[in-house]
Order: sequence, then C-alpha cells, then structure tokens
Amino acid sequence: MKKILYSLTFLFACQFVLTAQPCIDTAANSLTILSKSSFGGPDCLFSVRFCVQKTSADANKIDYSVNATYGTMTRTINVGFLPVGSIICETFTFVADCNSSASFVATGLDATNDPCGVVVDFIILPIRLMEFTGNKTTLGTAKLNWKTGSESNSSYFTIQQSVDGRNFRDVTRVRAAGNSVRELSYAQEVRLVANSANYFRLAMTDKDGSLAHSNVIVLGQRGGRVGVNPSPTSGNVTITGDVSEVELSELEIYDIAGRKMSAYQRIGKKELDLSALESGIYIIRVGDQTERIVKE
Repeated sequence: MKKILYSLTFLFACQFVLTAQPCIDTAANSLTILSKSSFGGPDCLFSVRFCVQKTSADANKIDYSVNATYGTMTRTINVGFLPVGSIICETFTFVADCNSSASFVATGLDATNDPCGVVVDFIILPIRLMEFTGNKTTLGTAKLNWKTGSESNSSYFTIQQSVDGRNFRDVTRVRAAGNSVRELSYAQEVRLVANSANYFRLAMTDKDGSLAHSNVIVLGQRGGRVGVNPSPTSGNVTITGDVSEVELSELEIYDIAGRKMSAYQRIGKKELDLSALESGIYIIRVGDQTERIVKE
C-alpha cells in the first residue's frame, strides 16, 4: 500500500504519546472500505469507516483528521461518557483521485485537551467492494461470499482468518477479474477453527501491490461488529450483528454531545423507531460497541 509520509516531528510526537499507555488504540477492523464510486474521470467518491477503541478512561474526546488528494477533513466527537473497551466508528465520505492514498489519524484527548493516544492508518482502494458475507456450513466450514461493483487493475483477493479479531493469517488466494465495470460475485469455502470465534476479512491486492482490507465478519461463537441499518433514517432501524438479548435490553442512544436519549421506541427485539428523535447525529451503544447513525 502506498503511504503518505508525515514529518519527523509528527512521527516523534506519535511515538511519544503511544509509549505513554495510550487512551485509544486500533480496533479489529480499524479501517473499512464501504464504497468507491467513479465520476467517469480521474476522481472518485470514497466512503470509508475508521474505527478505534477506547482503552482507558482518560479518553474524553477524539480528534479525527483525514488527508486525501484534494484536502483535509477534521472532526471531533465526545467519548467521555462511553465505557472503556468501546469501539468508536466514524464514516468519512470524500472526493479524491481514484488511485490515490488517504491517511487517517485519530487523536485521543483527555479532560484538559491534552493528547493521550494516537491511531494512524492508510488506505488505497483498487476495488469497489459491495459486500463481504459468510455463513457456517454443516461440514464445519465457512462459505464466504463477496461482490465487487468495479475493479481496476485488481490482482487477487486473500482470505485472512483470525481467532481473536486482531491477529490475522493468510488462508487462501482467489484470482480477481483485473478490470471490470460490472457486478461480479466470488465465493470460497474455508475450514473453521473449532470451539472459537472465527474472524474473516479480505485483503484486496492491486497489480501494483496496493492493498486494502474489507470489513471483518465473524462466524462460530459470538462476536463481531454491531451494525445499525439504514443510515440515514427517518424512522425505523434494525440492529444487525451477533448480539445477545441482554445486550439488546441494555441498548442506549446518545446524541453527539453525550446526552442520553429516551425519545425512541422498541418495536421488536432488534428494531427501533427513531421517528421521535430530532434530526441529527446519534450514537447507539449495544454492549461494548457503538455505532453512529444519522437521523433525518
């Protein structure tokens, strides 16, 4: 993957912060490609999810900075009200050169606005991945399926597997189409590790060696990311992912300022009616995970 270089001063600052027990750290799927849409020229519209984990109570806010071809995006969110261990995800949508790299920086700030942790990641998108899903079979294997909406100089997919969601190993490679402007479907079967959660992701490699990763899915024992769909929404949403009834019963919704919301209704085990909430951005917490949603 191509990487954007930072100044030595910035790198030294990151190293200093990270050696002092950082208050935020990388999440299992820290950087996820959601979509890439071409405008018909050199420019593309990217949508990328950047996730970090709150590792200590010192984390009060997170400053985000995204640097791409045509500029820098910044964002600050409050996380002081979230419990330690929470995974905080932000989605960034931006226009950039279709073959360029982008850098993502999250800086944790304590109550006095002093930095207490930094997470840095990079990405380049050679493939527009539409979905990556999987199902267990009766033979103790996982059938993994994925679709691409377009491919440009793509070389191959590598299926990667993990039992802890952090340390992944390469399992097998699948040849990519190379160049395509139509929807393509792929499938591969992989043996599950018994008596364990099995985390899977795709490493998508371009012909020039550029690399990008898919979202992470989990099969086997409980685990995996919580999702909330659709977003944006004007009314009902559904909680997706492998969550327990206890976690669902303790679900909480906060506004972006950290205030707990009560103006919503449950209409099923995994369905919520948010129509009574004002328009804005909200954070839904299920167990130790959080998901951001936009209410229209």
